[in-house]
Amino acid sequence: MEKLTKEDIRGPDVFISNMHRFSEWAYNNRKPLLGSLVLIAVLALAWAGIGTYSAKQEDAAAETLFSAEKTLNKVDQSFEVPKADAQGKPIKDAKAAAVPTGKIDVDYKDSIDQLKDVITRFPKTQSSVIAALDLARIYHDYNKYDDSISVLTTASTVANHPATRGLVLQGLGLAYESKGDCARAVTQWQKIIDDKTMGPFQANSLIKQALCYEKLNQKDKAMEIYGRFDAAEAERKQLLESLATKFHINLKIPLQMQPRDQVSAFEKEATKSHDVQRLEALLSDRDSVKAAKKYLQALKQGQS
Repeated sequence: MEKLTKEDIRGPDVFISNMHRFSEWAYNNRKPLLGSLVLIAVLALAWAGIGTYSAKQEDAAAETLFSAEKTLNKVDQSFEVPKADAQGKPIKDAKAAAVPTGKIDVDYKDSIDQLKDVITRFPKTQSSVIAALDLARIYHDYNKYDDSISVLTTASTVANHPATRGLVLQGLGLAYESKGDCARAVTQWQKIIDDKTMGPFQANSLIKQALCYEKLNQKDKAMEIYGRFDAAEAERKQLLESLATKFHINLKIPLQMQPRDQVSAFEKEATKSHDVQRLEALLSDRDSVKAAKKYLQALKQGQS
């Protein structure tokens, strides 16, 4: 049986990898993101029948958030070893501008203070959710899982967009798993799996859930989850073959070599199919698909 490495057991961590890059991306794209964030907030508030005051709160919160993001990004970059200079030329024997002390209150004091300020002053805004995600990432890096759980639990009651809610729930699952509470971690990932609007997060959540079941020695549940990816591939193939037959398409021949009107009708029908799109969303996460196949094979070999 092929042994799983420590890295394999952890599985793909979308939350951590995303949040490590979130601050830099958010700051570099602060103007378009600020507009989108405020627009989402205003639409949500209008739908809820809340007035202009709350919309102004979202606007002020977003401005405050980007100041905090700038501080956080500066600290993160100081700990990174530069790969190239300002002209894009590789740097030999490069060193980071600063070295982490391992003490969170020293390394990230200003960042934490500013992110907490966003949450304290604007607790019901979507900017507070982003600030909570940043804080949770820092807490996780310093093994402060209870602090991460606390800030994300509050954020989960405020996040009203599938993307931010998905990141919050993934963060909660990861924090519970990291502190050894796989049962609660599974519950958080199940919330993602049950919500159709969080399609992009579901494949990774299934993998993490299955890995937790392995830790809980519930191998049958883990195998069932890993097997869902093979089942999804088979179901997708069957659905596409059925549609191909309907529109006289041969899937063994490149589509560009077949009648354009038939191909167009086939693709349009596939796009309209909720089942096809549901399966495509799950299987588009190729890292999770590969991980599921690998882990399922390992479990089967362990039973033989």
